[in-house]
Amino acid sequence: IAKSIIINMPEYTLHDENHIFNMLYLAGRMIPKETLQKLSTPDIMMIILAIFLHDIGMSPPGELIRAWKNQLSEIEASQYAQETAQFLQYRNSFVRELQEIEKFQKEQQYSKAQLLEDQIITHYIRKTHSDRARKMIAKDWEGKIRYNDTDLTATLAEICFSHNEDHMRLLSMETIKMCAEDT
Repeated sequence: IAKSIIINMPEYTLHDENHIFNMLYLAGRMIPKETLQKLSTPDIMMIILAIFLHDIGMSPPGELIRAWKNQLSEIEASQYAQETAQFLQYRNSFVRELQEIEKFQKEQQYSKAQLLEDQIITHYIRKTHSDRARKMIAKDWEGKIRYNDTDLTATLAEICFSHNEDHMRLLSMETIKMCAEDT
């Protein structure tokens, strides 16, 4: 899924295994050795999984993108009505760009109009991707992120959500979750 980010956002880094493993390497370099040695197995597991999944929301389903672009039938689009309404509200804040799009369409410069539309979508995906990642992880991974008997899926979803938030939000997150004795 992460590799498909560049379909809608070609100017962004390819989020392939090279990108992920570079991030893992950097995390290993950023965490002091003394701290790394004190981390528990679930701590390390959550760091690795957060690196793998934090940007997964930057690849919304293609049908959702087509709904935002008004390229679906009314019946197909109905399942995306709430998300499309949120996107259109965001889109309407781009007053200058919408004027330019209208001008380009009147001048039959459709590729320029589409380029601006795509830029608005890119901004929206970037702005909302952490919330989308949180929902995808909660839905698609429910009950699968476990250490012993402790389900850590919701915690991972919140960690992935937090990376697009102000760093101070981390202070309000739960920092201790007992999973088991780590030997």
